[in-house]
Amino acid sequence: MAQGQQKAQIVYVDRPDVAEAFADEVSFIGFHAGLLKMEFLVQRIEDVHPGQPPKIKKVTACRLVLSPAGTFQFLSKIEATIKALEQQGVLKRAQGGNIDVPPIVH
Repeated sequence: MAQGQQKAQIVYVDRPDVAEAFADEVSFIGFHAGLLKMEFLVQRIEDVHPGQPPKIKKVTACRLVLSPAGTFQFLSKIEATIKALEQQGVLKRAQGGNIDVPPIVH
């Protein structure tokens, strides 16, 4: 920081009007042009007929793009959440270090 410059004060502002997005799964994660891009899907059941399996559509629920700084903060918070869930016994690591992910229930 150059001499005489002051650090900017950053203030958090909550916006309750921002819509939340529910997702059943992550369909895409990619890093392009310095940005992390993610797409989340929701499953919707359609055309339920007796004696036949339901038709399920996967529909985009949300696309999220993060800056490099946002990406590292996101990953840090995800890692902390996974560690807390492991300590609570909600998630368990399989052999090889992978996390056993519960299946999506329809």
